[in-house]
Amino acid sequence: MSCEAVHTLAVRLMRPLAVLSSIAVSAASLAPAHAIPTLAPDYTFHFASYAGISLVWLLAAVWCPGQQSVTEHRSRRLRASVVLVAVALTGTVLELVQHHVGRTSDSRDLLANLVGVGTGWAVWTRVVLSCDLAHARAERAVERVMSDCPK
Repeated sequence: MSCEAVHTLAVRLMRPLAVLSSIAVSAASLAPAHAIPTLAPDYTFHFASYAGISLVWLLAAVWCPGQQSVTEHRSRRLRASVVLVAVALTGTVLELVQHHVGRTSDSRDLLANLVGVGTGWAVWTRVVLSCDLAHARAERAVERVMSDCPK
């Protein structure tokens, strides 16, 4: 799948997916403890949820394949930072208010949220770098072909 096709998919599908996944995780975080099935340790759910939410929000709000200028890269880094801080703060606030809904706050869950946010960022960075490299290679190939053409 080309980077442009991935970008189109991100634009059309990722924003609704980001909103829905955020609502689902928020609802699960604030639901009574007995309403949540225990399939694995709680922090595993926290890690996976926040890695997924971070990745989806980064793809939805920041995805920018093929940007080459310094200004564009700074803009992408700034938007990514805002997304990551917002997701981390949301996870922190949800963890801290859990005792108001009959649940207990746990520092391991908070740590798992933050490690998940970092993992989502790492995966997104890898995807963006791969697409940036592919875009740069394609541009160089076009330039070589164009320079070989007779004028």
